[in-house]
Amino acid sequence: MHKVHLTNSSLFLPTTILDDIKGIINAIKHNVGVNKFLFYGQPGTGKTESAKQITKLLDKGLWIVDTNSLIDSHLG
Repeated sequence: MHKVHLTNSSLFLPTTILDDIKGIINAIKHNVGVNKFLFYGQPGTGKTESAKQITKLLDKGLWIVDTNSLIDSHLG
């Protein structure tokens, strides 16, 4: 697990993703019980950048967990 250091740069995101991000931010700001997210999908689809933008707009910290490091490869 490591903390992500944010910069002021932002990557262009498609309108549909940007609208989803705005909805997430609105839900968090209005305390509707949304406080954890799991992003999944193919590499290069904007998962990390979306998380960074949400974090930046909410003035929060972002921690990324590599699930491969959670499970020992010698199990099973």
